[in-house]
Amino acid sequence: MVWLGQNVNRIQTDEGSFYFSSVARDITERKETEVALAQVQSALEKSEAKYRSIIENMELGLLEVDTKGMIIRVFERFNEMTGYEGDELVGRNAKETLLVPGYEAVMDEQQGNRLKGKTGVYEIKIRKKDGSELWVIISGAPFYDEKGEIRGSIGVHYDITDRKNLEFQLELARSQAVKAQEAEKQFLANMSHEIRTPLNAVIGMCHLLNDTPLDATQAEYLEILLRSASNLQNLISDVLDISKIDSGKLDVQPKPFDLKELAQSLMYPFVVKNRERDVGFEMDFDALINYWVTTDPQLLNQVLLNLLGNAEKFTEKGGVGLHIRILSQTPSRALLRFEVKDTGIGIHPDHIDTIFDQFRQADRQIRDLYGGTGLGLAISYRLVSLLGGSLQVHSTLGEGTTFFFDLDMEKHWPEVEKEQRKFSASSFALPDDQQYQILVVEDNPVNQKYITTLLDKWKLGYELAPNGLKPWSASVKAALTLS
Repeated sequence: MVWLGQNVNRIQTDEGSFYFSSVARDITERKETEVALAQVQSALEKSEAKYRSIIENMELGLLEVDTKGMIIRVFERFNEMTGYEGDELVGRNAKETLLVPGYEAVMDEQQGNRLKGKTGVYEIKIRKKDGSELWVIISGAPFYDEKGEIRGSIGVHYDITDRKNLEFQLELARSQAVKAQEAEKQFLANMSHEIRTPLNAVIGMCHLLNDTPLDATQAEYLEILLRSASNLQNLISDVLDISKIDSGKLDVQPKPFDLKELAQSLMYPFVVKNRERDVGFEMDFDALINYWVTTDPQLLNQVLLNLLGNAEKFTEKGGVGLHIRILSQTPSRALLRFEVKDTGIGIHPDHIDTIFDQFRQADRQIRDLYGGTGLGLAISYRLVSLLGGSLQVHSTLGEGTTFFFDLDMEKHWPEVEKEQRKFSASSFALPDDQQYQILVVEDNPVNQKYITTLLDKWKLGYELAPNGLKPWSASVKAALTLS
């Protein structure tokens, strides 16, 4: 039987009756709460110790500061990183004690973010106890009290000094490599120019010598000399072009021009030169291109000249063709395809991917048989890129090769352009009676001899200026220099 009163509970059991007051019950409940709180506190301490151990093993240094930047707690790993011991840092201002000068703005910004409840990750330099410095990456976050108010911030520090030193060494090496590369390019450009000057004189004097009476042996030797000098001149020109492209000094200068006229002038020398060979040269020019186009004619001429010369070199019989046709057009623009086809030796499929690399040819045997440096196609590829296209190749070994690229160009109508060209040409026309003087500006004695000999041969009057200090007469109507 159970008897209930206002403040007393009576429980009847087989062993007897028990009475509990409400005060006793309250004491029991309080003890139970204290036990539960103690269990929670113990769990929190174990959890904190667990995660502190994890962080310490990860070589992460923890530092806690209050809202004024004063250090309130230091973990052991941070002491190891900075050379301090125990609570030696506690009570000090973190910025004044640890921060390397120059990073105050970064620290102030991050501290302001913590007071606003924001987290952040940043890199700074801090000073160790012995005065040495180390780079750290810091992950900072605010911490709060039981009322939810910000009481300070905690920073997790990770030493990245080795990484920063490696980055510095890599940047230094990169900078030195860039300087060395620039010096190399400048050296190539200067040397190419300096070699060109005497080489032009050599070629010029060979041509003059060729106009004199020669026996068969002398003519043969002179032909070898001219061929070798021409090959050397082409090589130097290629090296100079590569140097200009690499240094960014080769500018694209677009202007309207007659594309058909340019193509015909390109083909004519190849046709004349190969009359005695079993190789035919032909041009297929789209009849619908009845307008001028705008691009850099000099660079386009060089590309097509390189491709035609390459086709000529590797074609023993059959033909070489230059094909220019319309792919699409609007009233103001035209997308044209340029193709150079040959029936030559072709390119092995394994070598197609490297055919446009500098100083690369299909294989050693090709270089030995046909010569060359492997620069022509590399230059052509990069020049086409400057013009806004992409040089591509299709080839079948033993059957032939086709190089092609597409250019999107603005149209210009020939009636207007021809009038402009006619006016421009007449502005610089020389008198028919040849009563004029040509000013020869040249400082190289061999070049002076070559130019003046030509002018004497053509019976043209001239005046020589070996430098800018020598005055010349007012009768000079044109200037001539050999560069």
